[in-house]
Amino acid sequence: LLESDIDGVLHLVNQGSVSWYEYTLSIQEILGTNAHIVPVDSQGFKRLATRPKNSILSSAKAELLRDYKLALKEYLLK
Repeated sequence: LLESDIDGVLHLVNQGSVSWYEYTLSIQEILGTNAHIVPVDSQGFKRLATRPKNSILSSAKAELLRDYKLALKEYLLK
């Protein structure tokens, strides 16, 4: 990256997008747990800053990384 002509803000994220709920289910699936996970509407949380409805990051300026589930599995099982 230091030798490239890319400028501005650069997000480098794995492929795929999920909600926090879906992310938690992915972790549960990988670890083989059986906890009862309940989705919660984000409006139920008091926060100082307003959160966007969609905060998916794009790696459009960089080479695509592998699927997030593959990366998550490697991280959790290491």
